[in-house]
Amino acid sequence: MRNVLAALAILCALIAPAAAQWPAIPATPEFPALTGRVVDDANVLDAATREALRQKLAAHEAKTGNQIVVATVKSLNGNSVEDYANRLFRRWQLGLRGTNNGVLLLHAPAERKIRIEVGYGLEGTLTDAIGKYIIQNAITPRFKANDFAGGLTRGVDDIIKVLDGGSEEFKQRVARRIPPAWLRFVEEGWPLLFFLAFGAREVTRNVGEVSAGSPAAKVLESGDRILTVDGRGGDQVALSRRISTHHCAGRPVPGCLARTPVLLRVERDGKVVALRVKPRYDPVRKRTLIGFRFGTRDINPGPVEAARLSGQLMWDVTSGTVSAIARIFEPQQRKQISGVVGSYEVTREAFTFDARRALTLLAVISLSLGVINLFPFLPLDGGHIFWSLVEKVRGRPVPFRVMEQAGVIGFMLVIFLAAIGLSNDIGRLTGEGFNTR
Repeated sequence: MRNVLAALAILCALIAPAAAQWPAIPATPEFPALTGRVVDDANVLDAATREALRQKLAAHEAKTGNQIVVATVKSLNGNSVEDYANRLFRRWQLGLRGTNNGVLLLHAPAERKIRIEVGYGLEGTLTDAIGKYIIQNAITPRFKANDFAGGLTRGVDDIIKVLDGGSEEFKQRVARRIPPAWLRFVEEGWPLLFFLAFGAREVTRNVGEVSAGSPAAKVLESGDRILTVDGRGGDQVALSRRISTHHCAGRPVPGCLARTPVLLRVERDGKVVALRVKPRYDPVRKRTLIGFRFGTRDINPGPVEAARLSGQLMWDVTSGTVSAIARIFEPQQRKQISGVVGSYEVTREAFTFDARRALTLLAVISLSLGVINLFPFLPLDGGHIFWSLVEKVRGRPVPFRVMEQAGVIGFMLVIFLAAIGLSNDIGRLTGEGFNTR
């Protein structure tokens, strides 16, 4: 509980300075009056451009019913361009009642901000991604050359083209410029894992290093192959965990021996040998150990095998991350989550031992973040994919307010994970450490 409170206190301490610097949003922002389809309050357009834009917008509205307004404002009054555009859109009530088919192209030259605000009736056609594409490729390059008239004109032309049936063409342009979310996920860590696969070593069932003075030093020899622990086989992790199920009598103290011995069956020099050894409690790792490490062997993979190994590790990381999040309300699973502090500390410690291990760890962390980015919550990539699929199934756009409300779930999940990770990190920093070896 103290760790959780400390984590929340640190989060509040981190948020407070930033919150203090956030600009205050005016209670009543200064909005220009809606005087027509072109409201040039900042006076950046000449009369001929204003008239040409009015005629284009009027013709489009007569043809489709869509209401497009171009507005330039003297200042955003301390607001973000997104908030100001949304408020102005609602104040002017753009679009027909019931269809909400309005579009606002806003330019604030003093802050050098541009925004395309779209009514929810057109969000499935003029998507956020297409709007950003138009701003970046049609408007901004002309604005940089001080051609404000040309930038706004080209922006209007592209908006009309999208609404007149060119949405799919623009979606293809956006798709060519932005890698799919799954591809960016693969790019997060696979190349590094593929590189690290060359010269990789595989953990074996054979005994490698035996700690001097440990219980294992009395019975095990380097090269012994562990067959079973307490009559059961399994991989190295399962065998190690089974050893730690033997506990000291009463409250464990440093160096105490387990009440019952571990029964080992090992292969030594071609013969099966039965051994008995009592594990010793390690206060750092907070479990009983017998004091040995499994050995490793060189894999020396070729390109095909390296690709398979890196792909297998990617799958293990993906399934492990999803499993941990899905079972987050289980106490043991929560203990596995780490935050930014833990990621940094583990990486730092890993570099002191082995650069290859540290780089592998960085790739795994990157992949885990990539997996979380695919979760179906806005503003994550997975959220955009999820709502796109929902819209395809429904056959019509999902109101933005619905996606916004659903996005709160994702935000709360991120805060929850951050608090748990920070709490765990505090416990490890003040207790058993991160056990990178």
